[in-house]
Amino acid sequence: TFAIVAVFVPIAFMSGIVGKFFFQFGLTVAVAVLVSLFVSFTLDPMLSSVWHDPPEGRFRRAPWLGRVMDRIERGVERIHELYGEVLAWGLDHRVRVLVAATLLFFGSFALVPLIGTEFVPEADNGFISLRLNTPVGSSLAHTDGKVAQVEAALKAFPEIDLVMTTVGTDEGRNYARVNLRLVDRTLRSRSQKELERVIRAALRPIAGIDLSVGFNRPIFVNVLGPDPATLSALIRDLQVKVARVPGIADLETSDKDANPALSVRLNNAAAADLGITVAQLGSTLRPLLAGDTVSYWLGPDGQNYEVNVQLPKENRRLAADLGNLYLSTGKRGPDGELRMVPLRQVAEVVETTSPQIIKRQDLQRRVALYAGAEGRPSGDVGTDVQKIVKETTLPPGYRFSVGGQQQDMVESFNAALAALALAIVFIYLILASQFASFLQPLAIMASLPLSLIGVFAGLLV
Repeated sequence: TFAIVAVFVPIAFMSGIVGKFFFQFGLTVAVAVLVSLFVSFTLDPMLSSVWHDPPEGRFRRAPWLGRVMDRIERGVERIHELYGEVLAWGLDHRVRVLVAATLLFFGSFALVPLIGTEFVPEADNGFISLRLNTPVGSSLAHTDGKVAQVEAALKAFPEIDLVMTTVGTDEGRNYARVNLRLVDRTLRSRSQKELERVIRAALRPIAGIDLSVGFNRPIFVNVLGPDPATLSALIRDLQVKVARVPGIADLETSDKDANPALSVRLNNAAAADLGITVAQLGSTLRPLLAGDTVSYWLGPDGQNYEVNVQLPKENRRLAADLGNLYLSTGKRGPDGELRMVPLRQVAEVVETTSPQIIKRQDLQRRVALYAGAEGRPSGDVGTDVQKIVKETTLPPGYRFSVGGQQQDMVESFNAALAALALAIVFIYLILASQFASFLQPLAIMASLPLSLIGVFAGLLV
């Protein structure tokens, strides 16, 4: 009982995500065996004093059950005899047994490359999510047209039961999400992973879109540093190296092309002479370009509709169009009315770009690399990416930060090793107290590493 408690209590207090999963499991098993120990010391002796085990005729009312139990007991006794024979043979041939155990133990490690590693096992839940993005600055209509091509290509897959499309997401109007619900697993011959692979191949000929499958990709590497231009060069160099790793899919970086933008640069001297401020300029341009809700209209159908004020689309296509917008000044003309001047008289409109998003981590600028896995376990792919990260030398002031499933696997592995070490220490103390010896527990615990033979063989199967 205490040996079981010694194993499961450290497991219950593991750190990381795995620790959250095993907390209730470890405590439940530990409390259950402790309660069974209490019952065996209290309730069982009391019941045994009242309900005696009859020496014969236990199955008088069910003779067929007696025959079944006799066969089971004879089978158990036969197993004991075989075990005794094998044990006797092993004691007579100790060298052979030790050599065979040693060869099997070290030979089992040859199965590790065949098994592979991953943090979460691949599951077929009958759902595939596709994330599409068109070039930066694409209109909603252009993105919708590309999504229509994707939907047409997906019609060739009979395994798809339902397609749900969202054009324009919180990431921007050049992004779209296509969710696919598959038919029941018994009605299709291909698994979800196989369908993801063929869908990637089917959508690859569609020009002008970048595709990624799923939500949280297992490969996630950050590059941190002070200069955005240097970060862009470093992450693109890393992207080229990672693209050569077998099994890499949906490779993408957060270093996207900047959004096209217009910069209105105010002529301070001319604006001050006319009494125009930056705040006034912004409050004038914002409703004309972005639109502003000024009122609500109650329609005949009883619904309230927003009334937006905005320039017509044909008047906000070119940068030169903005220069023709008139601003109200703080000075009056001969007629006593406030003077109106065109924007080009007090400001310069320049075409420029602006980053889509600026990400920071630990008070530093950050760019990230994301990737999925295809055809290989994600843990193996992540290990190869980790080797590239370790072999890459960064300039002073820049560093890598690995996240995603690879970081979760490392944290979980370290937590499991710590729990295993504590369990071994506790078990040794319990066995040492039971046998009143410091050496006999070592002989018993020496068989623990041999369990890896069955572990690796079971994972391979």
